[in-house]
Amino acid sequence: MTDAPTVVDPVEGSIWLSTGSSTAFPRLEGDHAADVVVVGGGIAGLCIAAACRDADLSVSVLERHSIGEGTTARSTVKASAAHGLRASRIADAKGEVPATTYLRSQQAGLERLEALVRRYDVQCDWQNRRHVLYATAEDRWSDLERELGLERSAGLDV
Repeated sequence: MTDAPTVVDPVEGSIWLSTGSSTAFPRLEGDHAADVVVVGGGIAGLCIAAACRDADLSVSVLERHSIGEGTTARSTVKASAAHGLRASRIADAKGEVPATTYLRSQQAGLERLEALVRRYDVQCDWQNRRHVLYATAEDRWSDLERELGLERSAGLDV
């Protein structure tokens, strides 16, 4: 017989916090020196810390609670280069070059994250999957086509 799945209220809790092991560390006491201090121990802060360590810099990560307990713990754990129609909104406001630059930077960040997962053997069941955009009304189809065009222009695998 298999264990029943863990059910967590998505507003009140996090499946990652309720099923994972503790990431609490002792409170930092006394004076410390570091080349870089990263404030925040979520996925973004830890990626920055890893990049600094790769550059042979000493790093201290400061986290108010436990590592990965904030926004990261309450995420869908989906990392992607494209986010809805955001590139189209950037193109509307600033033009296509900033929009495709945004998409390329997001893709580079995603690739860096995957490289860190592989390098540090992070047990997270990393899988590369394409993202999906959909319209709930036929008159929004052109919005999807525009976003697709920007993603192709940026070199994303769409």
